[in-house]
Amino acid sequence: MARVRFGARGLRGIAVGGLLSLFACAGACGGDDGGSGKGGAGGDGGSGGDAGTTGTGGAAGTGGGAAGTGGAAGTGGAAGTGGGAAGTGGAAGTGGATGGGGGRGGTGGTAGSSGTTGAGGTGGGGVVDEIEPNGTADTANDFFAVAVNGRVSAAIGAAGDADYFAITVPSTASAMYITTFSSGVDTTCANANTTATLFAADGTTQVESSTNISATQLCSHISRVPDGATKFFVRITANSASSTFAYVLAVRFETLPAATLEIEPNDDGTPSVGNGTNTAEGNDFSAASANGPFTADTFVSAAFSPAGDEDVFAIRNDGASPAEVYLETFNGGFGLCNGNVDTQIRIRDASGAVLAFDDDASMGRFCSFLPYIIPPATTVYAHVIDFGDNTAVPTYSLHISFP
Repeated sequence: MARVRFGARGLRGIAVGGLLSLFACAGACGGDDGGSGKGGAGGDGGSGGDAGTTGTGGAAGTGGGAAGTGGAAGTGGAAGTGGGAAGTGGAAGTGGATGGGGGRGGTGGTAGSSGTTGAGGTGGGGVVDEIEPNGTADTANDFFAVAVNGRVSAAIGAAGDADYFAITVPSTASAMYITTFSSGVDTTCANANTTATLFAADGTTQVESSTNISATQLCSHISRVPDGATKFFVRITANSASSTFAYVLAVRFETLPAATLEIEPNDDGTPSVGNGTNTAEGNDFSAASANGPFTADTFVSAAFSPAGDEDVFAIRNDGASPAEVYLETFNGGFGLCNGNVDTQIRIRDASGAVLAFDDDASMGRFCSFLPYIIPPATTVYAHVIDFGDNTAVPTYSLHISFP
C-alpha cells in the first residue's frame, strides 16, 4: 500500500551530480558578490548617462548590466543608473572614460581625472537581460525579444520587486515549460527563492502558480498544455519580502511527439518491493535492459506493474557538446499530476552510480522533474520508481525533452 506523506514530504530535496556545474553559469558571469571590476569602458549592458555641460551632471541613463562608456567631457557627468539589479555606473571624468560599471548588485567606478580612466566598479555578476521597469503586465518585457537561447538573466533587485514577462505561444506548441534557475541549469537553487505565477492574456487572470520545488530546491517550475491560448504573462517574485537575488527564467515550447510505449522488462527482470527506507532507491536497476537509447524528445507511456516494478530508460547525447535534457513524470497526459502518481527519478551511469536525483516537481506536486546536462557522446539512465517502491501504478508517462 502506498505511504501517506504529509508536511515533511516536501522536505525531500534534490541531490545533484557534479556534472550540473558544466552549465551552472554559461558564458562570462560572476557571482553575486564578485570582486572589483577593472576600469575602462562599460560593458554590453545599459547605456551611460549623457555627459553634462561643464560643471553639471549628465542625465541618468537606463538599462541593466554594466555602465556605458562616458560621453563628451563634462566635469562629473553622472553615469546611468542600471535597470533592475544593475549597479550604479561610475561618474565620467573630465575628458576621461568612465569606470567599469557594476553588475548585479555591484557599484559603478569613480570618475577619472582628465585623460585617465576611472576606477572599476565593485561586485556584480553577468549582464542582466531583463529591462526595468517591468513590474506590471502593462510594462512587461517581451520574453523572446530579450531572451538568449530561451533564457533571460534577471534579478529581484530590490525588496518587493516583481518581474513580468509577456510570452507569445507558437502556433505549433502543444506543451510549455516555465522554470527558474539560480544560474544556467541547476537543481540545487539555494539562492533564487522564487514564485512563478502564470497569467492569462488579460494579465490578471491567474492560471497557475509554483513556489519552491522543495524545501531546499527554491526555484519554481510549471509545465502545462497551452490549450489554444496564444499569449501568457509570467510574473516572478521573491518568497521573502526582503530578498534580493539573481535568477534565470527559462521558457520552452514544444510539439509533443506521439506516445512511445514502454517495453517490459526494463529492469532486472525480477521486480520486488523495495526496502521502504527514506531514500527508497529501488532494487531492480539494470542498464542492460533499459528501453532506448532516446536521443530526441520522447513521450513514454509506462506503468509500475506489479508493485515493486521499476523502469529504466537510456538517454544518449550523440553530440560533441554537452546536451541539456528535462525529465518529468505525469499522471497520463503532459502537465497532469495528482495523488495517484508519486514518483522518483534518478540519473545513473551504466554501473548504477547515482548522478542526480529528484523526488517532486514542486511542493505538493508528487510527480518528478529533473533537468540534467549529459556530457558529449555519453549515455545515462533514467531510473524511475514509485515512491517507496511498493505500489502498483496502472499508468504514468515520462517526458524526455531536449532543447
